[in-house]
Amino acid sequence: MKKIVIFLSLIFFIFLTSCDDGGHQSGENGDNNDNVKNENIFITQAQGNGVLITGLLEKGKLLSDISVPETIDGKSVIGIKSGAFAGCTNLVRITLAKSIESIGANAFSGCTGLESITVKSTPPPALEAGAFDGCTAVFFVPAGYKGTYANSHIWKDYAARIFESDAIFIYSISSDRV
Repeated sequence: MKKIVIFLSLIFFIFLTSCDDGGHQSGENGDNNDNVKNENIFITQAQGNGVLITGLLEKGKLLSDISVPETIDGKSVIGIKSGAFAGCTNLVRITLAKSIESIGANAFSGCTGLESITVKSTPPPALEAGAFDGCTAVFFVPAGYKGTYANSHIWKDYAARIFESDAIFIYSISSDRV
């Protein structure tokens, strides 16, 4: 039984750490027949030398698993604008690139199906109030940064739901010793 738990934990950990799959996302039914490139699902706005995600095109709204890339059209993706993903009820998992510096107010409000948000940024992106209103997702942050996130302005409101990206694997192994 212990070997099965370790094996399943390892598979789940590999899945979590491989959310950025080269710019392709599968549709909500999980098959790969309707994959689309990340750059083809986002509405963006230039800001300085980078871009902000301001929303999703219709085909992006149908996806359950999205990875925000480091760059779009050669420009660094530096933020998620207010309301960008608001009301995307199909969204279950999202991974935010290391380049994300800010997440606007209500960016993910009303994303009632959202279960996990992987944030690769260090330090934590600036977070505006209400960014995750109506969302009960857990947050996965880089190993060693849980405390930094949990003590950051506004992120502290989500402290109970913040886990280090390798916490699931470690927890599953150690909980089997009981």
